[in-house]
Order: sequence, then structure tokens, then C-alpha cells
Amino acid sequence: MDRRFFRKGLPRSHHLHIVALGSPAYHDHLDFRDALRAEPSLRQRYAALKEALAGRYKYERAKYVEGKSAFVAETLAFWRDRLTACR
Repeated sequence: MDRRFFRKGLPRSHHLHIVALGSPAYHDHLDFRDALRAEPSLRQRYAALKEALAGRYKYERAKYVEGKSAFVAETLAFWRDRLTACR
């Protein structure tokens, strides 16, 4: 596995993702961050999705994370296609 996740507190006050430098998870995190920074509409959609999922799955973290998966995958594909087209 190329990433670790740590959390602190009950209720959780902190969470930290650690990934191996240059790994697929490393590139996914940075590309997703860059896409959200560059596209206000993506940020708005992601915020709305997270809010809805947090309300629906308040005590089911795995379902909350699963609910974001399709959006993250679509965003990464969009961003990487955009980067490829600019080269």
C-alpha cells in the first residue's frame, strides 16, 4: 500500500494522509488538488457532494468515502485529459 491514514480525537479533530513520494496516490492527491484549485465549478460541486454525503452517512465513514469515489475519478480523468490536451 502506498498510503497511510491517521486520525486523532473523538470526535475526530484531525486526519492526516501520508503517501509515498511519486506513487499513484501521490499523483492522484496532487492532481485532484490542482483540479479543484483551477475550476471553481468543481470546488462547488465537490463541496455540495461532501455536505450531502456527510448528512446521509454521518456515522458511516466508508459509505461517505465511497460516495465521493465517482466524483474523484471523473475529476481526475477530466483534469488529466485537459493537461494532455495542453501539451
